[in-house]
Amino acid sequence: ATLDGLAACEEALSPKSRVTFEPPLNIVRLFPDAPASYFDGNISVSPMPVIAGISTTIHAKLTNPLTVPITVDVSFAFADANIGFVFGPIGTVVGRVIPANGSIDLASSFMPVLSGHYCIQVSYDVTAIGPAQLARGTSGGSSGSQRLNLYSSAGSMGTPSGKEVLARADKSFKAVSNLTPKPLKIQKAIVNGWWGWAKESMGIIDQNLGGDPPRQDYTQPTLPAWHKWPDAVAGVNVSVARATAMNAASKSLADSIAYGTAATVALDRYGGASEAGNLEWAALQANARLYYQEQMGGALQQYAADLDAFVQVLLNEGESDVFITVADMIAYQQRLSTTGLSMQEIADAKLVGLSDAEIELYRLQVIAADPTKIAGNLMEIYTAEATISRELGRSLTAPTAFAPGLSISGHSGLNRSTAISNTLTQLNNVVSVIQVGNPLSITAAVDLRVRRIDLPGDWIVSVSPAQVSLGAGARTTVTVTVAPGSLVPQGSTPRMAVEGYVGTQLLGGVVVQIVAPRYIAFSPYHVNLPVVRR
Repeated sequence: ATLDGLAACEEALSPKSRVTFEPPLNIVRLFPDAPASYFDGNISVSPMPVIAGISTTIHAKLTNPLTVPITVDVSFAFADANIGFVFGPIGTVVGRVIPANGSIDLASSFMPVLSGHYCIQVSYDVTAIGPAQLARGTSGGSSGSQRLNLYSSAGSMGTPSGKEVLARADKSFKAVSNLTPKPLKIQKAIVNGWWGWAKESMGIIDQNLGGDPPRQDYTQPTLPAWHKWPDAVAGVNVSVARATAMNAASKSLADSIAYGTAATVALDRYGGASEAGNLEWAALQANARLYYQEQMGGALQQYAADLDAFVQVLLNEGESDVFITVADMIAYQQRLSTTGLSMQEIADAKLVGLSDAEIELYRLQVIAADPTKIAGNLMEIYTAEATISRELGRSLTAPTAFAPGLSISGHSGLNRSTAISNTLTQLNNVVSVIQVGNPLSITAAVDLRVRRIDLPGDWIVSVSPAQVSLGAGARTTVTVTVAPGSLVPQGSTPRMAVEGYVGTQLLGGVVVQIVAPRYIAFSPYHVNLPVVRR
């Protein structure tokens, strides 16, 4: 690299790049201008993301660089997104003619057994050039292959500190939901089964907000759904103040669940849209997730206040020490282990919206729990729950992962429908896990190196471990961490590759794409219904 105009004092440091030269072969190259042997834009997969049991179609465009037609046999194969793995067959197309200086589009369908990221290999054999037939497998034949090896990653939608709060909130809600339903005076006619199940639902939401398993239904608008459970009713053993306080806490808890569930669904749909490269829906689902996350945060802070008020009513009525003992918890665990959940408990769980699988998982987690860590004073347990709910609520109402506009909270200070002039976005760390295999017949040390394709200069990429020793045919996983620096344009896809080498031999590579969603002002969808007056 050189600098023009040396009148001023300037400095420049050129980054190092590793270039791999392939030896010239007797091959008619049908994938022109491929960026690398493991990455080509003329091969695509749809729909994305790849989901087990759902048919996926591989598309390939082959271009004939010659002035005469050629005839080709084309084979499709696949493997997990990897370096150095063997490919399994998908399908074969025989005897297709590519016109002179022309192109053909081929497709092959397959149904993956496992979910995940896939590497696609398209191989071809030229069997005729013009009228001249070529013998397959001879020096006169011409063959080659090209791959699409992508690992698409969405820009992180949560800060590390926020995920720590989610993890602690998950433990707190699960600890409360796992409490024995022993009919204490404080719980009678108030804390029915559905309240404990609501805490279990919140724990599931906290877990899901910490990740983003991709979904293919990302083109569906994400809307919240509320579950209605019975109100506490004042009576002989329940004062009006106690029932009123309990109902207020239940309402804000229901709001938290409705908005939290919508946020997790939007997050999963955002992951699916990102893997599919659909930036429009990635932006819509990203903003839907942030909107519902903020609504959930507000509802959690209200729930914390309502729960504190409920505890205060209990204290005012003399319920200062209400203990759930270790023996109570052990008896509850033994009952779940032997006779299981009652029909009423299962009905209460479904009232909150839990599935049969989630109910069974709950039963198993209670049986496996340490009773000494759950038992205690119910007043202290509720107070701790209010504290973590308030902390989580504050964390969720100030998102920083995707924050266009003029402030870190994601708001510009203007109406949401007002056009935002800021077109950049800040992403948090993105972590990807890729597989590495040794295709050689001997044990070898595989060096993992980063190839920067179009990353900003101050973005840091690391691979751990940077070298793996693998026996012949063995495989392992490595972790790729991208630490974004400067902001990037909304709607862009920064890319980098991880390449595997044995000495100077290139085994292959995986391209990691990071989707930076485009900001689109989000407002909940509405359905207008006619009013009928009788």
